Amino acid sequence: SDCTLADSPIIRRIADQFFGVTFTSESHTQNLCSYVSFETEKQVTSNTKIGKLLNSLVNKGKSFVPLKVLDLEGVYKPWLPEKLGQYLKNLRYIGLRWTGLKSCPESIGDLPCLETLDLKYTNITTLPGSIWKEKNLRHLFMNEVSIAKPSSKESSRTNLQTLMGLLLGAKDPYEYGADWFTSLRKLGVSCHPKSAEESAKCISGLDKLQSLRLRSKDRFGQPLDLELSPFKDHQSILNLYLFGVI
Repeated sequence: SDCTLADSPIIRRIADQFFGVTFTSESHTQNLCSYVSFETEKQVTSNTKIGKLLNSLVNKGKSFVPLKVLDLEGVYKPWLPEKLGQYLKNLRYIGLRWTGLKSCPESIGDLPCLETLDLKYTNITTLPGSIWKEKNLRHLFMNEVSIAKPSSKESSRTNLQTLMGLLLGAKDPYEYGADWFTSLRKLGVSCHPKSAEESAKCISGLDKLQSLRLRSKDRFGQPLDLELSPFKDHQSILNLYLFGVI
């Protein structure tokens, strides 16, 4: 339950269940490519040890940090540095599922190599529009999160293939730029009944879509109206999940 890493010039990967590992020297982080935590116990305060680990990586300044995988699933409210995207440029995968986090730093959009961001079962309700700057982002997992529209159509030309948990409000979904992500294969959307018809029209134009989860509900979780007629000519959908009043 309390382990001190032996002195070693090269440590590439660490998988830790209870964060009993103590980082005693810079050699424990300078070559670290993957850190995976399997925290199983709920905590009442932020996990300061993981905060110290991330802070030590960020504080390397301009030196290259090879960390590619950061998976903190189940860790209660880990501290994420504001400069996350400024110094951890090599990150490919960020897993924050079941962490209880309420926000992501603005610099989340400054990770040029990021391919997967998992925010499911957190308390995050909005993401900064900077996320659309991620040109290599392939998979984004959320729970009813609203995201600011990309600043321009040019900036929204991503290769996003999976977008789960997007929340579309009462506004016209085209105002969110929801029709711009033409590479999508999997889409999960919760829409407002006032925009249900326009949301369906918008989604029906994503001709590569193979899996669709479409929900319309009130704030108490009760089903509201869904509009499905725009999908009558959609030939590529293989999996369909609907929640609402058809």
